[in-house]
Amino acid sequence: MKFDPNEYVHHTHEAAKFLTNVFSLELAGFTPQVVLTLGSGLDGLRELIDAECVMSYGDIPHFPMTSVVGHRGELIAGYIGNVPVFALAGRLHYYEVAQEPYGIMNVVFPVHVMANLGVSLYMATNAAGGLNGRYEVGDLMIIRDHIGLFMPNPLTGPHLDFDANPYFQPQNDEYDVILRQLFSNAVHLMGESRHVHEGVYAAVSGRTYETAAESRFLRMAGVDAVGMSTVPEVIAATNRGMKTLGVSIIANCVAPDGTNATSHEEVESVLCGADVKTRLTKVFLKFFSLYREKNANP
Repeated sequence: MKFDPNEYVHHTHEAAKFLTNVFSLELAGFTPQVVLTLGSGLDGLRELIDAECVMSYGDIPHFPMTSVVGHRGELIAGYIGNVPVFALAGRLHYYEVAQEPYGIMNVVFPVHVMANLGVSLYMATNAAGGLNGRYEVGDLMIIRDHIGLFMPNPLTGPHLDFDANPYFQPQNDEYDVILRQLFSNAVHLMGESRHVHEGVYAAVSGRTYETAAESRFLRMAGVDAVGMSTVPEVIAATNRGMKTLGVSIIANCVAPDGTNATSHEEVESVLCGADVKTRLTKVFLKFFSLYREKNANP
């Protein structure tokens, strides 16, 4: 089946128009500038949201569904610390649709819909394996840069014409330095500096965890944490002119020899722990408070 870029662009606009109509009826004046994607096991962040409207991905035209445990598949419109946000409770991973010729385009479809709605900040969270020896289970890592491995770049194939998105894209503007500093400030104010780091994230396709040799290779390449998401979304968001911010939660630590005996169930159990939930709640609420103050007083 041949991919039709014009049809794809049209479908993203249809989804955005549907959401605009829903929100104009139910949430007059609701205009979020932030979209927050909740990664594996991070549904607890949903509790931070004062939800005004919740809908299943299946109710939105052309919106891709997710099949992974811990990903609800809901779009939430509401507030975090009085900041209006869209939250994507669950994401589609490339490994779920790798058999489809243009599966990566389904992965980034929600990003394009959010860009069509005028959202200016794409904020991704994910669960990741810690490669840096200083990291502990339950720590947070602010993503400074990324390495994308073993999955297609979402800008490959026919160019998607959204009027202003570049054909060739430098990758200097991802993970906005000002927003990273704002998140770091929130960490410091909440007394969590010991458990929060800044580092390089690598995305692999999955659905396997890394071999010992792959883990050692990634360490030598300067990678601090590894997961199976985020990079395609951030590339697409940057291409659409959005600022981006990424935060990984270290759900397991890879041994010095590279062995990684974790499981999806172990990852979820770590992220559901009281210490991790408390850390996430404190830091994210403070970040959104600082974000609101900064944008009220630019």
